[in-house]
Amino acid sequence: MGNTIENTLGMSDLTGKVAVITGGASGIGLGLAEEFIGAGMKVVLADIDEPRLRDVESRLTESGAEVATVVCNTTSEADVRWLGLATRVGSCGSRVVQQRGIKLGSVTLE
Repeated sequence: MGNTIENTLGMSDLTGKVAVITGGASGIGLGLAEEFIGAGMKVVLADIDEPRLRDVESRLTESGAEVATVVCNTTSEADVRWLGLATRVGSCGSRVVQQRGIKLGSVTLE
């Protein structure tokens, strides 16, 4: 077995599943989004940098990816709750969340 995103996540088929990625407009977050899209996933990108987020959304959707975006400051409980709500309303299926190393106490998205 090769080292694929499916193997890394311990899932056999990611097609159609949804990945929610904070910090998704650049760096590791964007890299994860590109990997997940390559594995057939839909992605929800969250980032505080709205112009960059819109540019990335445009680039990824032009290539045929299913992408939704949410402007989100992960230090804001209200923003994180909105991200959770927006994700639930707009999609179904598994979610993979990459938090950018910021903990918000008892905030849960369930």
